[in-house]
Amino acid sequence: MIPAHNEESAVGRVVREIREMYPDALIIVVDNASSDCTAEEAERAGALVVKEPVKGLGRAVKAGIQCALEHGAHVIFRTDSDGEFDPNCFDKLIEASDDYDLVIGNRFSEGRPGNVPFSHYLFNLTLMALFWLFYGKILDVTCGCRVFSREFAEEILKRCVDDGPAFDADTTSLAVSLGYSVKSVDVRLRGRISGRRKVAPTVIDKILVGLRVLFRVAANRIRWRCETPSTPNEG
Repeated sequence: MIPAHNEESAVGRVVREIREMYPDALIIVVDNASSDCTAEEAERAGALVVKEPVKGLGRAVKAGIQCALEHGAHVIFRTDSDGEFDPNCFDKLIEASDDYDLVIGNRFSEGRPGNVPFSHYLFNLTLMALFWLFYGKILDVTCGCRVFSREFAEEILKRCVDDGPAFDADTTSLAVSLGYSVKSVDVRLRGRISGRRKVAPTVIDKILVGLRVLFRVAANRIRWRCETPSTPNEG
């Protein structure tokens, strides 16, 4: 499943790469309020396109999860539409999903990748420190390359998780708080195929998004801790 906003130059290649590696997979692209030809390029490459007209990372991912569940998916693999993640890493995440409810890519096992801005890296270090304090050692809380079990995906749709850029941090804290099994797996970045970052592209945006994410991670420590899973969890 691939959330996409104005990625007409990259999304087709991402879909074709995944199709080559997993010829029988259902590839869902969520066109999230794009003003370009993202949907057309995704369809041309062979993806099933879902439209989410209201912009927001969380809204896009939830729309993709809903579609995947309706098509009977047992695991849902998600990656970004800009092609930043090396697809040769995908097998490791999918294999780990046999034993874990949430598998999260770790971009920082060797320090800051060369194509990650220092401000972005510094924010992630701060968030990881806060997350470790409240929830335990999860290495890359906001990584967009991850795998959901069907049970945890259903849980996400039943909860009030963030519709915007804090979605990944929200759902990670949700998984840990409710006792779902979580695993970090190293991934590699190869750089965007084209364009620029859509989430927090400017310094001011990074500060605002960062504060939003940090607040929600802290608040979720209280919000989720007294709740129990609404779906069976044998993880």
